[in-house]
Amino acid sequence: MVDNYRWWFSAEIYKTFLKCSADIIKQEGGVVTAYDGDRVMAVYTGDSKNSSAALTALKINHCVSQIIQPAIDHQYPNTEFKLNHVVGIDSSQLRAARIGVRGDNDIVWVGRAANYAAKLTSMPGKPTRITEAVYKRLRKDLKETDGTSMWNAEYWDEKSMVARYQRKLSGPLLDRIDLHIEVPAISAPQLLDAPAGETTAAIRARVVAARER
Repeated sequence: MVDNYRWWFSAEIYKTFLKCSADIIKQEGGVVTAYDGDRVMAVYTGDSKNSSAALTALKINHCVSQIIQPAIDHQYPNTEFKLNHVVGIDSSQLRAARIGVRGDNDIVWVGRAANYAAKLTSMPGKPTRITEAVYKRLRKDLKETDGTSMWNAEYWDEKSMVARYQRKLSGPLLDRIDLHIEVPAISAPQLLDAPAGETTAAIRARVVAARER
């Protein structure tokens, strides 16, 4: 959008979409935790958090198609701009951590839900995407309409998602996002007396081979 439209038009769309989204999030019991350009992140807690988040997504979709887009068409009749959005929802345990330096720091959310929800928003085609963990915990009226499922099941291949991100992100940054390593605790004597392991060259060769698969 910013490449094809005036800055003030983009700013107006951002402001309108984020204002409506934030109002709906709060209405459904969510807490807005961050704004990032044209994105808003929210956290839901409680026994009905999954249903509340899904209902928020459906309301945002209705707001975009029935309120915001008609208003854009009315105010700017000569534009062909269509507002598209994606809401991604996942459910998992989260932790909050403060990062940065004194006087210049922020709270970040650490956990699968924050990572997966962000990835889901990068997948085009559908305005609302939820994981199986969320779907299994939805209220029945948010799963079906007249006995017909409201959701289409899609297989989410994590390797495909990594490949999608790899085209956008650098290698080291990708590793920091998707590589999780568990290192067991080893005492100093065990470490000093341990037999020699793989050389750096051998490890590098295995990593290169893995990336090519």
